[in-house]
Amino acid sequence: MRTNLCQLEHLSCFGCCGHDWKNKKEVLEQIMKNTKRWEEGKMDKFVKESEAHLSRSGGCKSLIFKEGRIVCALHPLQNNGKDFRDKNCKINHFCEAFKEFVKWNKKTQKKFIDFLLAKNIDNYEYSMGMDSGEFLKEFKEREHIH
Repeated sequence: MRTNLCQLEHLSCFGCCGHDWKNKKEVLEQIMKNTKRWEEGKMDKFVKESEAHLSRSGGCKSLIFKEGRIVCALHPLQNNGKDFRDKNCKINHFCEAFKEFVKWNKKTQKKFIDFLLAKNIDNYEYSMGMDSGEFLKEFKEREHIH
């Protein structure tokens, strides 16, 4: 089974789903608002409102809470394979940590996962650390990876 750093055990990364992020409180409040819009069940309206622009918190308006995770409501994994993401979404973007992770052997991958999980962080901290490259840099320095 392949590890997905975007949804790692109890952690959800949404770092690449926005920019100019605000503080944790504002970001999580926006995700809660998005979730309420999603729960209304009007997909056309949700898509239209989501694609206009990023929220003031810096995140995509498609980010929602679902089953204890933070996910993109428009992603094919949430819609039986149908992709509702819009032109503003960087569909093929992967953070540097993800790009490097897939090149590492299983032993190094496990070390990185253990390193991340040992941090005892929440989704916001995980997302910001992954997106900024902070965690990758710290791990590579610790493990002497060039």
